[in-house]
Amino acid sequence: MSGAGPAKHALHASLYRPVLYAGVAPQFLLFEASAVFLLLFEAGLHVLTLLLAFGYCVVFHPLAVFLCAKDPQVADLYVRSLRGADVYAPGAPLRGRPAAAPDPALPGRR
Repeated sequence: MSGAGPAKHALHASLYRPVLYAGVAPQFLLFEASAVFLLLFEAGLHVLTLLLAFGYCVVFHPLAVFLCAKDPQVADLYVRSLRGADVYAPGAPLRGRPAAAPDPALPGRR
């Protein structure tokens, strides 16, 4: 036996790639289905709500598919960025003074 080291094996993509439903992350699909369901059944079945629901699916779903094709975990990244929003200073306006630093997330730390 030669000391060539450990053998290398190909790993099938389904073992590490996130599961996508209809081309989007489950969070996007749940949000989209909930929004269309509420639009149709809470606002009522009218021509306008049908057009709004159809337009929502035609605009939001392809956008979500595009984002998930770039990064399948984009929904998790967005939710994580919302949780840490109070840590980072808000952006300044284009021609204004910089915004004040936010309060720290943990009281007593400055």
